[in-house]
Amino acid sequence: MKSRIIIILLFVLTLGLGGIARAQEPAPTGAAPAGGAAPIGNAFTYQGQLKDAGGPVTGACDFQFGLWDALDDGSQVGSTVNQTGVVVNDGLFTVTLDFGAFASYDEARWLEIAVRCPAGSSAYTTLTPRQAITPVPYAMQVGYHNHWGQSWYDAGTGLTLTGDIGLVGNGTSWGVEGMSESTSGVGVYGLAMATSGYAFGIKGQSQSSSGIGVYGLNSAADGGYGTYGEVFSTSGVGALGRADATSGSTIGVYGLAASPDGTAVYGINSATTGTASAVQGLSQSSAGIGVYGLSGASTGNTCGVKGLAQSTDGIGVYGVNGSPTGATYGVYGQSYSTAGYGVYGLASAVSGTTYGVYGRSASTAGFGVYGETTATTGAAAGVLGTTYAPGGNGVAGYNYGNGGSGAGVYGGTTETGFLSAGVKGSAYGTDGTSIGVFGIATNAHNEIGVIGWTLSSVGSGKGIVGQTSSPAGYGVYGAASCLTCNYGLYSEGNFAATGTKASVVETEDYGWLSLYAMESPRVLFEDVNTAQLVNGQAVVTIDPVFAQTVDLTQPYQVFLTPRGDCGLYVSAATAASFSVAALDGKTCSIAFDYRIIAVRKGYTDTRLEPAEDPALASQRNQSDSGTTADQNGGLP
Repeated sequence: MKSRIIIILLFVLTLGLGGIARAQEPAPTGAAPAGGAAPIGNAFTYQGQLKDAGGPVTGACDFQFGLWDALDDGSQVGSTVNQTGVVVNDGLFTVTLDFGAFASYDEARWLEIAVRCPAGSSAYTTLTPRQAITPVPYAMQVGYHNHWGQSWYDAGTGLTLTGDIGLVGNGTSWGVEGMSESTSGVGVYGLAMATSGYAFGIKGQSQSSSGIGVYGLNSAADGGYGTYGEVFSTSGVGALGRADATSGSTIGVYGLAASPDGTAVYGINSATTGTASAVQGLSQSSAGIGVYGLSGASTGNTCGVKGLAQSTDGIGVYGVNGSPTGATYGVYGQSYSTAGYGVYGLASAVSGTTYGVYGRSASTAGFGVYGETTATTGAAAGVLGTTYAPGGNGVAGYNYGNGGSGAGVYGGTTETGFLSAGVKGSAYGTDGTSIGVFGIATNAHNEIGVIGWTLSSVGSGKGIVGQTSSPAGYGVYGAASCLTCNYGLYSEGNFAATGTKASVVETEDYGWLSLYAMESPRVLFEDVNTAQLVNGQAVVTIDPVFAQTVDLTQPYQVFLTPRGDCGLYVSAATAASFSVAALDGKTCSIAFDYRIIAVRKGYTDTRLEPAEDPALASQRNQSDSGTTADQNGGLP
């Protein structure tokens, strides 16, 4: 079917005829009239006349409309609009077309039409040439401003927007500025209705080196949001801020709170299950920051970043830094207040394995949580953990690795002061079994509950130092929880105590008792056993295992106890054995006990080594670190 088309064009936005009449009036400057005005949409009305070889067509036809950016060739804009069963009367027809918000009516457009008559018949015939769309003057004006996100009149909020907010691109400009005067209003509200895809409730972008991607302001004294974003998509973003400048202190999303009890950035996730995140930050820069919160108030209970999770498996604050190199931070918080917190996490759920602050590191040399204090004086703490639960832990660390030299809790110090400590624990309980530092190993392998290690090859370094001020207390106390356990307390290196060294033993009739170790000026090992005298003579071979622990090239002592009426003496001694004989040449044949004592191998010349006066050491500690309370960390 060969056809030609005569175009009668009416390009009218959905305001209708009343909207056209108002187009001749100046832009409103006050509040909207009662009832408001209908919003301007993207649809327009098109009328045309269709003829074939026999003249004007009458009947039902199917139409396809496409919007193009050129008379010939070019690219199609938007999707094809299908209109089926359109009534054509004496060649005339009327349709309403909507090519979407991205058709950009402020630029030249041409309409391409394909038709088949009657409706549902054979293939479509494309009509030529394309028809130029020439909108009325008001439609050009409104289309232009709507394209840039600016409206002369907003009946929903009663505000008048006249500045070129969306067009300014330098200085301290804003991509989007929103303001609400209502106590429960929203400065900027973005809604992405898509239920899937990478949708954005609000997306702001600034090219200025000092600009802001999205800036929302709410001047109400109470309630309301400076910026509020909402998205229903499973992978959408409620609010997204982006700063593309490659230099300058740019900020994707910036939150500022002037109230002493306010929050600069506050994120809430209302999901009650799953691994939901209240606030998540991601930085790809080698020196970037996943989440950065700054509270400028010098007093009050301020928070640089505050995260709140209501889920039993939720996370108050979760930060991710995907860069594999550099001094990156998953979460970084900074506070200038004398009572402030750099990072503060609160998990308010009363059950479940919740975390106030949770840190995880996948690097072989990384840290799950790293705390640093740069103060050179005072009782500052890199990481401070506090618990009020009777069975709680101020700081709890776990290592689930099945190999290597990992640590549940690791502390290190480079300070040269006497009381500098990699890990320091204080217990202030007035009753019960309060513990300053508690280590537990539950694996079946050679695990260690607590290990102290000093790597210095000079000086009097100490792996673990325990001190008590109680007359009945213990500086170091080790307990084996089973009868066949090897060690309640184990030391690789010298072990010293200014008090007694005792084993705590349970008796059937007298309860638990202390049995004390015997002290000696030298480092001695001993072995006790029984041998047999035959015809007044015996040669005792020294246990070869015991012999490898002592220096038998040096003189050693043997004490004999006969089990019968026969005097005995040591007649000869070598590094492998010693000989026993009866006095006066008697030929006794009896059993006897012996006790051999020898110097520990490697400690031949060690005897009465000088030691530091504990009282002088205590005085020096107080001089270096202040009062006793300061030495304990000055903690509450």
